[in-house]
Amino acid sequence: MTDRPTDHAGMEVLGHAECLRLLWSHQVGRIGFIDAGEPQILPVHYRLHDGRVVFRSAVGAKLDAAMRQAPVAFEVDGVDDERGSGWSVIVHGTAAEVDNEEETAALDSLGVESWLQGSQPLRWIQIRPTEITGRRLPVRG
Repeated sequence: MTDRPTDHAGMEVLGHAECLRLLWSHQVGRIGFIDAGEPQILPVHYRLHDGRVVFRSAVGAKLDAAMRQAPVAFEVDGVDDERGSGWSVIVHGTAAEVDNEEETAALDSLGVESWLQGSQPLRWIQIRPTEITGRRLPVRG
């Protein structure tokens, strides 16, 4: 039993610092946004940089969402099947393309990989958080 706050379902509510630690500890997450009136969720390689989630994208739905500065949700999670526990961190915010040359040079040095192969130009997208929340499923006991 934990003395940490729980939500209505009994899941531990993670504090802001723990949410940031978990975001830092991973490199693949999922971005959710609306595309042509339909919800989309797509995986991306990312980094946390200056309080923002940043990732690269070629021309397509993710870049389109960033170009219109759309509201998005970004999720990272972890599961421990053996212990029957897991966690999830969700970042709500606004997507935008990073178009400042100095900033893109700094982001290029982060080593964010892309699943895309070939010569498609990749653009940097940032998510400016308006809210970061997290939950942890307690270990079965």
